[in-house]
Amino acid sequence: GTIQPKYPETAARRKLEGWVKVEFTINEGGWVGDVVILDSDPKGIFEQTTVEAVQTWKYSPIPTPIRASQYIEFKLEQLQYYQGK
Repeated sequence: GTIQPKYPETAARRKLEGWVKVEFTINEGGWVGDVVILDSDPKGIFEQTTVEAVQTWKYSPIPTPIRASQYIEFKLEQLQYYQGK
C-alpha cells in the first residue's frame, strides 16, 4: 500500500502548493529503500514528508530489485478533503 505524504503544517498555513519527484528502489520483498528527491517546487517544503511517506510504501514481491520514480503533487484541495471540510 501507499500512504500519501502529510501536508506540512507550515505549507498549509501559508497556502502553498507544490510537487516532488522522488526516486526509490523496490527490493525483492516489495519494500522501498534508497529514497532520493530528484526535484521539487518550492524547494525545502515538501521533501521531508515525501521521503517519510515513501519509505513506508510496500509493493508486491518481485524477482529483482528495481528503481522507480513517482511524481507527487501537494494541492490545497487535498488538505481540505483530509480535514473533512
